[in-house]
Amino acid sequence: MDPIISTKLICPEPHNIFIRERLFAFLEESGAKLIVINAGAGFGKTSLVSSFLAWRRIPFLWYQLDQEDSDIHLFMKYLEAGLEKISGNHPRLKTGSPGELKDYVALIINSLSSLSDGLYIVLEDYHQVEHAPLINSLLEKMVIYLPPQVKIILTTRNIPPLPLASFRAKGWLKEIEGEKLKFTLEETRGFFKDLNLSEEDILKIWKSTEGWAAGLKLARYAMEIERKYGLSHPEKTFISYADEYIREEVINKMSPEMVRFFEQTSILDTVEVNLAAELTGYGETEKLLDEAVVKNLFVTRLDENEYRYLQMFKDYLERRLLSVSGEDELKKLHQTAGHLYWERKQKIKALNHLLQAEDYRSLSLVMQDIIPQMIKQGEYEKAKSWLDKLPDNILKSSPYLTLYRAMAEVFGGFGYNLPEEYLHIALKGFEDNQDYYGIAQTLMTKANYNLQRGYGHNALEDGFKSLEYLEKMADNLDTDSKSELLGEIYSIISQSYLLLEKWNESTLWLQKSIEVFKNNLSRNRISFMAREYQFFIYHPRQNLRQALSAFRFASKMWENAGNSHESLMAKINMAIIYRILGEYDVARDLVAACLAKAEQSGDNRAIAFALFTQGQIQRDTGQIDKAIEAFHDAIFLGGTLGLNQLEAAAHHCLSSLYRKAGNITAALEHGHEALRLAEVMGINYFIGQANMNLAMIYWAAGKLAEAREIFSKAREIFIAWNAQYELARTDFYIAAVMLDLGEDNQVINSFLEEGLKVVKANDYRFFFYREKENLVKILKYCAGKGIEKEYIDNILKEWGEDKSYLYKFYALGAFKVFINDKPIPDNIWKNNKVFGLLRYLLINKGKKIERDIILDTFWPEMDMKTASANLSSCLYTLRKALEPELKKAAHSNLIKYNKGHLWLEPGENVYCDVWEFVEEGEKLIQNWEGNDDTNRIKKLEAILSLYKGDLFEEYPYDDWVIPFRERIRELWCQGQEILADWAVKHNQIEKGIKIYKELILKEPCRERYYEELLQLLIESGQKKEALQYYQKYEKTLREEFGVSPEEKIQRLIKEIL
Repeated sequence: MDPIISTKLICPEPHNIFIRERLFAFLEESGAKLIVINAGAGFGKTSLVSSFLAWRRIPFLWYQLDQEDSDIHLFMKYLEAGLEKISGNHPRLKTGSPGELKDYVALIINSLSSLSDGLYIVLEDYHQVEHAPLINSLLEKMVIYLPPQVKIILTTRNIPPLPLASFRAKGWLKEIEGEKLKFTLEETRGFFKDLNLSEEDILKIWKSTEGWAAGLKLARYAMEIERKYGLSHPEKTFISYADEYIREEVINKMSPEMVRFFEQTSILDTVEVNLAAELTGYGETEKLLDEAVVKNLFVTRLDENEYRYLQMFKDYLERRLLSVSGEDELKKLHQTAGHLYWERKQKIKALNHLLQAEDYRSLSLVMQDIIPQMIKQGEYEKAKSWLDKLPDNILKSSPYLTLYRAMAEVFGGFGYNLPEEYLHIALKGFEDNQDYYGIAQTLMTKANYNLQRGYGHNALEDGFKSLEYLEKMADNLDTDSKSELLGEIYSIISQSYLLLEKWNESTLWLQKSIEVFKNNLSRNRISFMAREYQFFIYHPRQNLRQALSAFRFASKMWENAGNSHESLMAKINMAIIYRILGEYDVARDLVAACLAKAEQSGDNRAIAFALFTQGQIQRDTGQIDKAIEAFHDAIFLGGTLGLNQLEAAAHHCLSSLYRKAGNITAALEHGHEALRLAEVMGINYFIGQANMNLAMIYWAAGKLAEAREIFSKAREIFIAWNAQYELARTDFYIAAVMLDLGEDNQVINSFLEEGLKVVKANDYRFFFYREKENLVKILKYCAGKGIEKEYIDNILKEWGEDKSYLYKFYALGAFKVFINDKPIPDNIWKNNKVFGLLRYLLINKGKKIERDIILDTFWPEMDMKTASANLSSCLYTLRKALEPELKKAAHSNLIKYNKGHLWLEPGENVYCDVWEFVEEGEKLIQNWEGNDDTNRIKKLEAILSLYKGDLFEEYPYDDWVIPFRERIRELWCQGQEILADWAVKHNQIEKGIKIYKELILKEPCRERYYEELLQLLIESGQKKEALQYYQKYEKTLREEFGVSPEEKIQRLIKEIL
């Protein structure tokens, strides 16, 4: 008898134990007696089991099988030897006849039952002995009588010939197949963790290997070799390793005929039985493919007649085919496949193969059939992508393909560089062929193009021309074709009138369009009409609820028609309307759902618009950092897709945010980019808007002359465009800038009168509310000059701005003083004592302070007479600074002194941010009692926004300030805690994180803030940052106080280490 090879009973030691929690849990928790791991070469069967055993640390018997082990005597001999390593109590049997096999089963089961510990029996590569009936019988009996502490694991490339159905029904069997063995993306990240690869690289490796274990290991090995020896092409090394592995493990074990079949069918994404037979001429296609599935040769059965190859196997076969057969045969195969798919009406697959065959004649014929459907379904990006694959001369030789290319460009919003050229070529081709329907379609598209550029008159002219040509051939068109184009032309004419602000005409043609769609087309086409409501959304006379209903209806109709893109776009427009209506929770949820669906379907255009809308919602709800991120993402995606209009709008929003944040450099950068894109598109409305935005930035930067000049440019554009609303806005801005420049009041008044005339006539009052921060001053000027005084007074009253403060003091952060909205420069205060006295009186609002207390506070080292003289001098200087027109002997209305007491009179014309912050803040916070409705939260946010920094932060060493400063800081902290709790409760985790970071900056040793921050960071997956904050806190405590963080915080960190 053959001697024992001891190494066959040794478990291969894993190079690195990689814990695959998902599969380890399956192996450990399985109550089954038999675990079958069935997959092809390289799926990681051995690695999984060996790593699991090393991790689990439980006794095991490992038996590496090969073909020689088919002999039952040898098989039993190895089992005996393996059991002997574990326990001296083991069976012995000299022969292997069926009769004695029963006795052997009894002996081995009794031997296993005597084991006190659990045991795994691993039979590695069971497919090597599966054809041995005695071994199968032995294993079957062992499974039946196996004691509960013992489990058998089979690794195999084939389904073993055992009564698996019976085992499965009795709960004795658990199975792991190839799909389950594939590494998930998360497992792939863990596998490459120590190599510090980028997320992009990891995703690329995972997709190319499809989680195939051998592929991942080969990729890792190639990278390690590259790093060790400085090789520059790890991808090539990886491919060569993978090819060698597939060749040795799979190809060399196939017949030449079988290899040839797999080579030829590797050009197919999925292999359909009948099509593969016609492509290759191989008769027994299904039998061959089924055999490959059973043997786990990188082939998966998708359904009854369709199969798929593992991507790395497919890639290898394609490389082999090109090397063996050459490029010409490869093109012929693609051409044959293309025509076979076309016959089967599988149009996209036909396009793919004809393109790779470079059969452009057939390709253009297929495109003329399929591209119009893509256009109708709103798949503009896909249509553009396909048409761009054609050589220019082939594309332009077909008027219809050229028109479709223009349509994709115009309707898809991919930019405005090429439509004019395509439209010109298409129109000439149709005219040469006297194709009136083609001419009408081209003119309709041209009208849409002009409409998007803001040329209302040109759009109207093209729309009516299109209508004329359609009517010339009305009798030669089927009803649906005529009605579809007629409805769209009516729609374009309606939108053109709308752009020209001719409301009655626009409404008339809109109704015509709707009637055409209602009467002559299926209901899903009515949804086209919802697009018009986009033009009404921002018009104050429009009923936004009506627009909302239209988009809701449109979304359902598009969905029923199978156009997921247009359905998503309609829902995104619904989110826009909810945002305008101030229903932010609804808007936020809706756009989040749209974004998730768009990402799932890979609809990048919808993703871009959803990101932009999400940014607007976040901006409006105070999530500025998130809004900035969303706008940047929209710009990146919009730029990638050529969505100039969206990209310009996102730059516009960013510039506005940066302007309000005081980052003028960033604001100008994005503002100029918005203007550049608007000029590229040639849309006058956008150019005017971009200029107005730039002017606002220069105004904020104090460059008033430049601001006025740019506002004037925008005004000229809006006059030419007859945009009354924008013209009114610009008039107010110009007037406000002129007021700051101190220019002629008569000219200012004329701008204001013109602007107010338009605002009142069209009820554009909402404009003032949007631009409140910029217009308060000019509206007060209007009221003061009696310009529409009653109308303006009502607005100012609603804002709480009807009071005009003579004095404004800002003490939170940098100390500033304003008289009549003009700042008092620092050099007006003759010395620090004067300035200090003012600060002292301010924080003691209205409190009458004894003269002796003031003398002792400011001049403690002086005698009473000298100190009193200094106080008198300071009071004189202070009054002259604040009340320059006050006569020498007159009494001050602001700084009061009477009967040995001094105070600052808090009259109606005096404002101080500290007073408002403390009084309103304490009233709100001390009576909070868990009442966290949205309105109260907004009010709290407004109060806390007054806190620009510590009280008199430029004067940190005044002892008398410290108690006030600490009280105010603590009040701010309490308010921020409430906001943080509210944010977490409403699942706004990032906002909660941001607040706790701000709190830690103020209070770097307050343990609760660190505990809450670490908890949020860990829960949101930001473990690295959590560790960094812990280390920072630990260092602060150690250096400042010589102590360590509390046990609770230490436990949080231990959980992530």
